[in-house]
Amino acid sequence: MAEKPTEATGLFDTYFQLRADGAAIPMAVTPSFWAELGTEALPFAGWLVSSFDMQPGTTHWECHPKGDELVVVLSGGIEVEFEGRTLSVAAGQTGFIPRGLWHRIVTREPSRTLFLTAGEGTEHRG
Repeated sequence: MAEKPTEATGLFDTYFQLRADGAAIPMAVTPSFWAELGTEALPFAGWLVSSFDMQPGTTHWECHPKGDELVVVLSGGIEVEFEGRTLSVAAGQTGFIPRGLWHRIVTREPSRTLFLTAGEGTEHRG
């Protein structure tokens, strides 16, 4: 018999870890979430589903060496800047970021996004 569904969660205060075994593990977004992600305090394996309200500006450079990333723009629009080219992603579109490719997000207008990230081993730089 199937488990009963749980209560709905907030898009911005609960992320999910999608594991290869089919489990979807809720992860509360606390002030220490990003510092603890991937440590013994908050182990991580699989895909991270996260959402952000993004304001105009530029994020840090990052690279996901162990898997691809998808960014779904729910409203507004962003640019994914790669080394040497830029991909514009408008509301209702999905951007594909191949594994191992350094990238950052440039937001020109307030935007709401959903990320699906194979985040294990993610690297960051200024």
